[in-house]
Amino acid sequence: MRIAIFAEFFLPKIDGVVTRSLNTVRCLKKMGDEALIFAANSEISEYYGAPIFGLFSIPFQLYPGYKMAFPLAKVLLKIMKLICCLII
Repeated sequence: MRIAIFAEFFLPKIDGVVTRSLNTVRCLKKMGDEALIFAANSEISEYYGAPIFGLFSIPFQLYPGYKMAFPLAKVLLKIMKLICCLII
């Protein structure tokens, strides 16, 4: 199964949400599923075999150093082209 994970924040930042997302990707891989990660642009292009698709993002003023990602229509089209996904 292909599962898309959307996150406002992802690597290289580490917090509770990112840690949970990382654990989810590892568990999905161990169960034989494929994860696709959609998050703010970063220098990292994959994690544990899961591709990271960079999204348009802006600085998040409440947390200096963080960027907040916003999925755009072209991202949704990209997902549709990647066949069926369970989106979480």
